[in-house]
Amino acid sequence: MKVKDLVYIAIFTSIICVMSLVTIPTTVPFTLQTMAIFLVIFMLKPVDGIISVLLYILIGAIGLPVFANFKSGFGVLAGPTGGYIIGFIIMPIVPLVIKNKIVASIIGLIICYTFGTIWFIMFNTSGIHSFWKVLTICVLPFIIPDGVKLILAYLLSRRLKFLTEDTKGPGDEDDIEEKNTIE
Repeated sequence: MKVKDLVYIAIFTSIICVMSLVTIPTTVPFTLQTMAIFLVIFMLKPVDGIISVLLYILIGAIGLPVFANFKSGFGVLAGPTGGYIIGFIIMPIVPLVIKNKIVASIIGLIICYTFGTIWFIMFNTSGIHSFWKVLTICVLPFIIPDGVKLILAYLLSRRLKFLTEDTKGPGDEDDIEEKNTIE
């Protein structure tokens, strides 16, 4: 792994941390976490994206308040909404199988919703155990906002793609070969 890749992983882990703190509190809080995960998918290689999301979760698990509503710790992950956070790990895995990153993002989000909803049913203490009731609380209100976040992340990634493209500087091997063939 190149140093450049490590830097991008760190930058995008930081972006996830910061965007997770932009929150509208509800049963399952509205955050910009999913937009950050979409950015990771669009901007990084799949393995780098997986590492970035894992680091975000690790940072929150060890106690830094990077989860929604400035929460942290294993208690958040073990709580009713922890399944959605853990589901974020799946999202950057999908592009390993599906090369179209928009389709992969949508499928990853559906898997995250499914995993998080099942987790919510198993671990919530509010007595809500009806699958349909949980869907109306945890999924349906998020579909349109997450669709907007996906579009915004895609558009932003197109504007920023030059940051992560591999470019060679002067003196690189290809330039030396090119100079030799010209002379």
